[in-house]
Amino acid sequence: MRIESNVLRLPKLRTFLPLEDVALSVDLDEPVSFIQEEYALTPDYREFRRFLILGVVRGDRRAGFWLDLGPETDFQREIEGHTYRQPAYIQPVAFEHGVGECLAMAEQGRHEEYAVRHLHEQVMSSDLRERYYRLLAEDMDLVRNRSVIGPYHRTERHDFSRTAAAEFADQNAARDERQRKQIAKVLNG
Repeated sequence: MRIESNVLRLPKLRTFLPLEDVALSVDLDEPVSFIQEEYALTPDYREFRRFLILGVVRGDRRAGFWLDLGPETDFQREIEGHTYRQPAYIQPVAFEHGVGECLAMAEQGRHEEYAVRHLHEQVMSSDLRERYYRLLAEDMDLVRNRSVIGPYHRTERHDFSRTAAAEFADQNAARDERQRKQIAKVLNG
């Protein structure tokens, strides 16, 4: 049995192995080098869709058989009120399996929820978002404090004391001197 490709224009998508040709149809028992399912923007730049690529051989050239599986919204999973895209599926099979077996493996991988559940656990246990917002708040506080402490110039605003400004300037001067010595040591050594 032959399967025909339903892709008219190829999206810009980096494949697992470089391909030199396009296969418009494949037999179910034809050997495959790799399976890849990934999201790509359509050539007309309208939407993201999920594509299945099978690496096959045409003559002495590596060819890709492309199937458009549908829009990315069809491959979203919802877990505890959070929506996640089904992750990409890439598997090298090194010509050990035929097209039919690879299509079955891809179908099984597509409906497996392990990767999505793992991603959900990582997102829920992460405090990255809170740390990022805390960092933004600290940066905004630094921007609002317009104290300028540097060589030959000291301006104090808000409640930054004169002694703290002098101490900060001394620390900077000591650091600069250490860096100058290290650079000189490297250049002379």
